[in-house]
Amino acid sequence: KKYNNKKKKKKMEPFQGQQQGGGIIETGNEGMMIRERQNIILNEQQKQQEQQQASSTPFGLKKSTTDRIKKAITKFDFYEKAEWKKEERTKFGGILSAVVLILMGILMASEGKRFFSVARHDEMSVDQKIDGKMNIFFNITFPKVTCSDLHIDTVDASGEAHIDINHHIYKHPVTKEGHILDLQHKHTTLSSINTQKYNPKNDPNSPFYCGSCYGAAMAGTCCNTCNDVKMKFLNSGKAIPPDEAIEQCMKQLSLKHPGCNMYGMLEVNRVNGNFHFAPGRSISKEHKMNVLHLHDFNPLLINRFNASHVIHELSFGDRIPHVKYPLNGVESPSKGGLSLYRYFIKVVPTTYTTIWGTVTHSYQFSYTKYVKDMVPGSMMAFPGIFFVFEFSPIRISYTDYHDSPLHFIVNLCAIVGGIYAATTLINSLVFNTMKT
Repeated sequence: KKYNNKKKKKKMEPFQGQQQGGGIIETGNEGMMIRERQNIILNEQQKQQEQQQASSTPFGLKKSTTDRIKKAITKFDFYEKAEWKKEERTKFGGILSAVVLILMGILMASEGKRFFSVARHDEMSVDQKIDGKMNIFFNITFPKVTCSDLHIDTVDASGEAHIDINHHIYKHPVTKEGHILDLQHKHTTLSSINTQKYNPKNDPNSPFYCGSCYGAAMAGTCCNTCNDVKMKFLNSGKAIPPDEAIEQCMKQLSLKHPGCNMYGMLEVNRVNGNFHFAPGRSISKEHKMNVLHLHDFNPLLINRFNASHVIHELSFGDRIPHVKYPLNGVESPSKGGLSLYRYFIKVVPTTYTTIWGTVTHSYQFSYTKYVKDMVPGSMMAFPGIFFVFEFSPIRISYTDYHDSPLHFIVNLCAIVGGIYAATTLINSLVFNTMKT
């Protein structure tokens, strides 16, 4: 039966052709032989392609050499990878991670604030500048000295003296209550004084003075006295303004009020010297190659000069934003009325460079104060306020700058890496301790 079945199977396999791809492929034994030959040809083609790929490796190296290089690079990997299935998460690790994120955020915000803020570099050097001029800005109130009795003089070591200075100097009466009667039409500030050009027509002490009529007369008309201004207003039919608003009436007001506020700018040589407020008429005379600065006054009227004063502002040169001026706001009331005040000031040249490259040459200073009370009626009594200044040979330079972005990035990396490494060690110690 088995023999007959095999015969039947063989009889059931007729030689038939199957149409495929537009051609006839023989089936049966001949078709098997054709397919085997095709497979052998395909295998040989694949081997040839692999040999070509092996022979054409990068940089002309053999495949074995490139494999060795890849293995060496793999062994050089610092960042070993662990299987994620072997990781274990804990509650302590979660809490520690939250603390780490908060701490990183705080430190990174602090570093960002420091990066965007302005840093300052200080440097000291020997001052090479030996000549030039220096501006002194001051604002001082004398509550018990009238403006008519108040004068300012400057004297320096070179022998140059300036008496009763009026250029860029402004006076305003002060009431008994200490209120300064400032002019309503004048808004002069210390920072704008040095930019104003001197005009003798605006100086009441100049022979070329031409006072304003405040719109009560035609342009070009001069009103040099308080009465001239009031008459022009009467003739024009306009209302007369208060005396506090008229510059020509200041002298009359100063006689009615006991105090005076004086402010302005002094231009002095860049040598040691002083500027002072003292009673009487000033006189300068040359004597044996020296200049003598004298004050001529009546000893019987010396009690009129009460040296009590309040220093609202005092600076040498242009103001520097971060520099403190120690005499600002200093009050010096005289107990007996007659006192001699001396401020010995050490002036330090200073250069300030802003972050935008703007350079300012100015000065800072320190001071010591000396007060001498005098007996009324004494022939040696000489009240006054003297500011004696002396230059330092050392120059201080301030330079503002920002940290570089590269330095900022390095600091951020140090914060993140340092905190992560430290907390990783803490976490591993706690985890191992709890596990054991």
